[in-house]
Amino acid sequence: MDEFPLQWRWTDEQHCILSHEELCQIQPLFPDYAKEIWDSSLNFIDQDAHFSPNSERFDSIEIIDAIESTTINSWLKAKMADTHIVVFWQPKLAVRMTSTLFAKYWDEFCYPSCDDVFIWPENGAWIIYYAHYEKFFFGKLINE
Repeated sequence: MDEFPLQWRWTDEQHCILSHEELCQIQPLFPDYAKEIWDSSLNFIDQDAHFSPNSERFDSIEIIDAIESTTINSWLKAKMADTHIVVFWQPKLAVRMTSTLFAKYWDEFCYPSCDDVFIWPENGAWIIYYAHYEKFFFGKLINE
């Protein structure tokens, strides 16, 4: 974790200090593995690298404004259940963590005006996309 480029978000008192137990739940992925997951996400983004809700692979799409932290926390808990997820910002920049921790601290992973973030469960049943203009997109994937 010490070498992960975004670790300051969870260890710097100007941002957020997570407990040791919480930090242990965040596991940076090796860049090559993160890139594999990123490549899979290309099916869900448009030519400008934005989430494309028009993908034929979705059974349903929901969109919610990411303004009220408490509302988002509850919404995320309901959508993600209790599972392990991968959160990624760039092709080689991703972490594996619990959905419970992400829901609790989502605004430390999704910064407005600068972050576009994909969140995937390990079972691949859905995808959540946080757009830097403060919207969450939830896409339930069609069972294949």
